[in-house]
Amino acid sequence: MLASLKSRLALSNLAISLAALVLLTLVFGQVLRQRTIDSNEGFVQQEAALVQDDVRLAVTQAERGASFAAFYGHFRRDSNLFKKQIVFFSAAGGCSYDSGGPSTKANPTGCLGDERGLLVQPGNHTSGAAGLVTYHGSSRYVVQRPTGDGSVVALIAPGGEVIPNLSVLAPGFLLAVIAAAGIWLVMSLFFGYTVIRPLAKISAASRAIAGGDYTRTVEVRQKGEIGELAGSFNHMVTQVRLSNQTLKDFVANVSHDLRTPITVISGFAGSIVDGTMQTPEEIRDAGQIIESEARRMERLVDDLLQLTRLEAGLRRFDRRPVSIHAMTDRTIRRVETATPGRTVVNSVSEDLPLVLGDEELLERVLMNLLNNALSYTPESGSVTVSAQASPQWITVRVADTGSGISTDDQSRIFERFFRGDKSRGSKDGHTGLGLPIVREIVEAHGGTVSVSSRPGAGSTFSFTVPVNEEGPRAVEASV
Repeated sequence: MLASLKSRLALSNLAISLAALVLLTLVFGQVLRQRTIDSNEGFVQQEAALVQDDVRLAVTQAERGASFAAFYGHFRRDSNLFKKQIVFFSAAGGCSYDSGGPSTKANPTGCLGDERGLLVQPGNHTSGAAGLVTYHGSSRYVVQRPTGDGSVVALIAPGGEVIPNLSVLAPGFLLAVIAAAGIWLVMSLFFGYTVIRPLAKISAASRAIAGGDYTRTVEVRQKGEIGELAGSFNHMVTQVRLSNQTLKDFVANVSHDLRTPITVISGFAGSIVDGTMQTPEEIRDAGQIIESEARRMERLVDDLLQLTRLEAGLRRFDRRPVSIHAMTDRTIRRVETATPGRTVVNSVSEDLPLVLGDEELLERVLMNLLNNALSYTPESGSVTVSAQASPQWITVRVADTGSGISTDDQSRIFERFFRGDKSRGSKDGHTGLGLPIVREIVEAHGGTVSVSSRPGAGSTFSFTVPVNEEGPRAVEASV
């Protein structure tokens, strides 16, 4: 039973509720008992005040010659009216009348002789007082009032009528506790259900995803932490689905890009072996093609290893102050020899601050962006590298006058093996991993990379690198 989160929530809520109810019951019971005592004491004292006034009237009448029967009649009437025992003590302190005593012809006053034990203050019986006394083994609540001539009248009630015991209130409180516990248990089950239900949906969706169904999401209308959890879960599912699709595309693309050169190499190697190609010129041409395809495979494997190491954080960064101008100048010299007819301009200022980064990797970023720009720029076009400084970052831009990139392709341009121009393949020397490598290197330096383009109007790739705040302004490195 306790293996269920729902049952644990219900039982824990019930235990806490019962503890709180018991504590509240004890406190409230004590408060209610005290208020009952105060109310009962006040009521008895009001009755005692009325008896006191009546006795004073009887004493006055007796002094004027009224009979003893009329005198004692006041006591019997008040005792019957208030349903309480009344004892009258003379000025000497003895009992003169006891409505609770055995009244006979021989003893019309009903006094037994030990009524003095009923007084709250036996040693000072002429004063007014009120309190509990024990008389003949039972508790009595006594209110004694002076009558003016030294005598005292006492109004006596059973102690339990004035000061109730907690056991008297216990049954009612017990019923209240049971009812409250039942109501709280129902509420706990209901609220527990509202918590468990979305969690059960998430659990079911998790099992479906573990089984390979990456389309399952959770619909939760609740707000707060449960809603945030469901939203995070759905976002995770989306990312898992995209990652799974990316993995499939990756395997398909790698298989395709490796199958083509392997097929070429296998075909030409077979022709040499079976003697189809016999002349030295044919064998030399076949060897050159085999070498070219092998190098293409080597570039693909190198790019995959480089990207994997970057994504896994296995590549150690040698962060040093780097001159963007010098690095750009050096990189342009390397690419110009392979791209005749296209102009590459270095517009990076020599006065830019140094940046802090791995110079080899940053040069790889610039090289990949330049190769990408030159690949899509016609022979009469140009590529320009510029940079702009801000207090903490240097923004480097590589702008070309090529064919541009469609809006749909811009959102996927940094994905593995993605090629905006479907007519181009790996045969042009591009593996489709250059821009993903750019993104990983730039983000590893804490920067960002982006692209802005319009079809037919060229493209501009931008990336940011942090300024070397401790170093001096750029000084040309040796090239």
